[in-house]
Amino acid sequence: MKIKNTLVSSCSLAAILTIAVSVRAQSGLWQIIANDPPCTARDETSLVALDGKLYLLGGRGIDPVEEYDPSTKIWKKLTPPPLELHHFQALAVDGRILVPAAMTGNFPKETLVANLWWFDPKKNEWTKGEEIPASRRRGSAGAVTNNNKLYLICGITNGHWNGFVPWVDMLDLKSGQWSTLPDAPHARDHFNAVLLNGKIVAASGSTSYGEINKVDDLTVPEVDLFDLATRRWTTLSNPIPTLRTGGMAVGRDGKVVIIGGQSMQQLPAHREVEALSLATGKWETLPALDQGSHGGGAAFLGDTLYVVSGVGNRGGDPRLNTMQALRWPATTGGTEAGAPGAPILAEWDFPIIEGSASPTQTSGELSLGTFTGFFADLSTESGGGIIAHGTSWQKSDSAIGVILRFKTPTDFSAVTSITFTIRVDNPPTEKPGIQAYVQNGRDEQYAGDYNFFVPPPLSEFATFTYKINPHAKGLDIKKITTFRIKVSGPPTSVTGSEPGGKYPVLHVRKVVIQ
Repeated sequence: MKIKNTLVSSCSLAAILTIAVSVRAQSGLWQIIANDPPCTARDETSLVALDGKLYLLGGRGIDPVEEYDPSTKIWKKLTPPPLELHHFQALAVDGRILVPAAMTGNFPKETLVANLWWFDPKKNEWTKGEEIPASRRRGSAGAVTNNNKLYLICGITNGHWNGFVPWVDMLDLKSGQWSTLPDAPHARDHFNAVLLNGKIVAASGSTSYGEINKVDDLTVPEVDLFDLATRRWTTLSNPIPTLRTGGMAVGRDGKVVIIGGQSMQQLPAHREVEALSLATGKWETLPALDQGSHGGGAAFLGDTLYVVSGVGNRGGDPRLNTMQALRWPATTGGTEAGAPGAPILAEWDFPIIEGSASPTQTSGELSLGTFTGFFADLSTESGGGIIAHGTSWQKSDSAIGVILRFKTPTDFSAVTSITFTIRVDNPPTEKPGIQAYVQNGRDEQYAGDYNFFVPPPLSEFATFTYKINPHAKGLDIKKITTFRIKVSGPPTSVTGSEPGGKYPVLHVRKVVIQ
């Protein structure tokens, strides 16, 4: 069904709004598990499936190990580790959990943990394991086990500062003997290794180089495979589609699945989930995470893939206590907001209108089912759609925006995201950004969750997706009153206050609620 409304401003300038509704069945989607009371919010943690339960352990600080029983849907707190352990890939080995190649201490020059550590869930106790040779010691390495042998892949020797290495080491868990194996073709850290079909797969990650201020910049596109039988490395011709570091990785049905992560391309943690088929060497896109995450944990329990905790933005905040689940096999293609297959609850399309007009401060009403409201700053200036002018951009006000206000508080429980298409003329020259957030109350600008995007050049229309967080502190998801889109930057980054200068102009072309 389509409804067309003609809105007339106080200057008698018309704008045509097209409102479309469609509802489709959802399948193959990530679901947020109730998780109440929630698990501990952690950064650089790990998740292990063992004997029908999930174990969340480690992370910055010292928190108890947490055991999740899917039959009761309850987390149980167990013994915390004897020291801070983070940046490791935990492994289930013979009824115990192995923590290899961990770091401890603070960013950016974290300390390497000299020994392996073991946790026994049945005894609820920690024990110190074998010492890692000092000359091969590192953290944030990939790790797998096979035939009573531990393999450590790559890693970094000096926290996030420098010292990323391509090393490969093997420990015989029976004899305690270490062996050095051929180096990987590419050094990397902040990744998970996967053992699949007799091959160790190293995909995603970065070479952290804080010494030159490139902690998350140097992501690794290549995918390297180590054949355990021949002890030879190969590099696949198809790199990872979405470059990121700090993601999670699991293997299933001949596929390596890379989940989430972070990058310099955006502040929010990545939601992308991509799977590599070892048989074909090709990548496919799987349903995106409901909540982007990096530095969390991922594991299969039966036919369900769980992603737990992690961090929601690049860096160390906010730490998440969310628990997400995806039934396997997953549906190819996912349900990114704005993509075919995602149910559209409301859509407003603001067509480009030829001609020009002076900026107006009029309002245009929009109505669709429970979504009823109006946009501020509705204009028909050339370029089209809803327009906000930055004439108030001053040292005390370094942002402009448009607002969708609802006539009555609106229930957003069924909403997962809002996609908007915008263009910015004369954008800030320094650190330009796009903000988007929902609110309870007109003046409570940060009552809800908000995302900050470092945009590409915005001389042409570009599309962004704001992910609704129904659990945001202070947000009543059933009483949403406004949705805001803002352009921001340092106060001195525009020339509008100078003779001949120009203020930013924000054009909103389309808004889709899903």
